[in-house]
Amino acid sequence: VVGVFESDKEIEQQEGTRLKMEHTILFKGPMIHSVERDHVTVMERGAIIVQKGKILAVENIHTESEMMEIEAKYSPNEVVVLEKGQFLIPGLIDTHTHAPQFPNKGLGYDKTL
Repeated sequence: VVGVFESDKEIEQQEGTRLKMEHTILFKGPMIHSVERDHVTVMERGAIIVQKGKILAVENIHTESEMMEIEAKYSPNEVVVLEKGQFLIPGLIDTHTHAPQFPNKGLGYDKTL
């Protein structure tokens, strides 16, 4: 879970039109990313944009000006800078299961839960 987000907010622009504001988070730091089964990209300096709990973009950043462009493009409400030793794997979901063991759930030796 990336985080808990507030509901969408609406603000009124000077022209009287409404603009929907959505909570956007920018994660900055080392990342491991893969969109192909046999290829993994390790980014020493990456950026992940998350809006309302969904990943909008994963970027490999090479220069400070590229990071500034990302920040200007997405205008994040929150910036999370990963600390030394931390890294992100965007979209990783542990879906493994032990389905053949389901009939044994709650059993151990001759005891039930």
